[in-house]
Amino acid sequence: MTEALESRMARLEGAYDQIDKRLATVESRLENVETKIDLGFNRLDAKIDARFDALREEMKSMRSEFDGRFAQVDARFAQIDARFAQIDDRFDQVHGRIDRLEAKVDRIVWVVAIGLLATILVNLIVR
Repeated sequence: MTEALESRMARLEGAYDQIDKRLATVESRLENVETKIDLGFNRLDAKIDARFDALREEMKSMRSEFDGRFAQVDARFAQIDARFAQIDDRFDQVHGRIDRLEAKVDRIVWVVAIGLLATILVNLIVR
């Protein structure tokens, strides 16, 4: 029985050695897969970072362009505001002239009215 037990033990040890070798192979292959996955994720991270950096730069460029365009619009509005101020000044001048003309017309009307009244009174007195 000892011989049979020794034979079994020898087979079991052989099987254990074979299992150990296979497990070492599986472990090595898993390490390779892990390394490949890590490399893949690192490359993916680098690509994502590069794309975000490019997007940031593009957004900065667009922001600069927008700022320039808004500055142009602001300058144009300033020109329009200045033009409206000129128009307002011109209207004020026209209103001033109208007021002066109105005062002159009022004086003329009074002179004509007084002249007519004087003529009527002279005609009434002379008759």
